[in-house]
Amino acid sequence: MHENDLIAGLLKGNEKSFEQLVGQYQEMIGSVCMGFVQNQTEAEELTQDVFVEVFQSIQKFKGNSKLSTWLYRIAVNKSINLVNHKKRKRQINKVSIFFGFREEKEKDFKDHGYRSAEQNMENEEVKKALEQALAKLPENQRTAFVLRKYEELSYTEMSEIMEVSVSAIESLIHRASKNMKKHLKYFYSNYYLT
Repeated sequence: MHENDLIAGLLKGNEKSFEQLVGQYQEMIGSVCMGFVQNQTEAEELTQDVFVEVFQSIQKFKGNSKLSTWLYRIAVNKSINLVNHKKRKRQINKVSIFFGFREEKEKDFKDHGYRSAEQNMENEEVKKALEQALAKLPENQRTAFVLRKYEELSYTEMSEIMEVSVSAIESLIHRASKNMKKHLKYFYSNYYLT
């Protein structure tokens, strides 16, 4: 279905158009959300929220950009809002994270033997270090980094989504990469020296 036909169907409240929209963009939106929240369940919930908002506010779509750009913008904004909400609430349950990881580690020992569990622990440590480094980035750098590295969007597409110039995107990516390297330097120096 052509984008204009899809939008026209959405404006009429056509259920098949909405199903087409979800089918076409669900993976993309889920990937964007996952890049921010680093939690599959939260990413899935955010993805649903994005489509609910699109369905409820399609009349606000002006057509000045591609539909995908508008969807990216909604996904980025909802993801940032959730991340900021979590920071404000400080609802990180370290005990459940610790025990959840411990149970997974014990299962790996039983299912795959010591070597597999050791590799899984290393992968989890690297993933956690990347998540922590990403969380330390300023919001605009984190957004640019996620859109470029996770979604592999062009600078022009990112410029439309973030509503800044291409040169600003280049600068944000450069600073984000530099900051990620700085944040990860400590982890890698300790990780490989121990």
